[in-house]
Amino acid sequence: MKVTKSESLVVITGHTSGLGKALLDLVHSEKDLSCIGISRRKIFSHPSGNLTEIVANFSIPKEMLDACKKLVSYVHKSKIKFDNLYFFNNAASIEPINSIGTQNSETLIQSINTNFVTASVFINEIMKIEGHFKKLYFIDISSGAAVRTIHSWSAYCSAKAATKMLFKCLESESSRKSHVKIISIDPGVMDTNMQAIIRDKSQDEFPEVNAFIDFKTNSKLKKPQDVAAEILNNLNIVSSSR
Repeated sequence: MKVTKSESLVVITGHTSGLGKALLDLVHSEKDLSCIGISRRKIFSHPSGNLTEIVANFSIPKEMLDACKKLVSYVHKSKIKFDNLYFFNNAASIEPINSIGTQNSETLIQSINTNFVTASVFINEIMKIEGHFKKLYFIDISSGAAVRTIHSWSAYCSAKAATKMLFKCLESESSRKSHVKIISIDPGVMDTNMQAIIRDKSQDEFPEVNAFIDFKTNSKLKKPQDVAAEILNNLNIVSSSR
């Protein structure tokens, strides 16, 4: 198989909205980048530029595993020699927003699958093929919820905390591997669909809801596009002039 020029592979989970979509918009047409977006739906009905889309509902283990297999197969079959892999663990679900004892257990399981198990499985499978890359960057889009309790967010807080520990374990296990880089980013409160879901809750469901309504009313929410540009510029993935 003929191998073409070296470039980087960017993988983004949850690439169809919010920060994931903002990241994709900046890397989609970037020279010397190939992109894989993995979400419950596609953005394009046909192949678009350097983007390959994989459809998967991360709350369903079989779909999660199938998506991993497709990612690994893409790397094995690609005619491009990838120097770098950037894996953005971005997909997340804020539901259920209820106090413990009132949550729907099925939704609870789906939340843990999406917010924690997905990262564990993808990282495990990527590390199995680490020899295909000169450098691997694992970027966790974390949250303040990973380090503090928020009423009615027990599922989200717990999963984010677990993911933060997962990345710390990976960093510890990779301490002698100079080609593996671990990065955790708390992007702050952004104007996304997740925020709209939060604002739609009652005070009985979420006692802090008025604070989040205030974020929106008083224009305190960050633009995902601005956050994405800062992240990608800091990682030197895209030109700072864009």
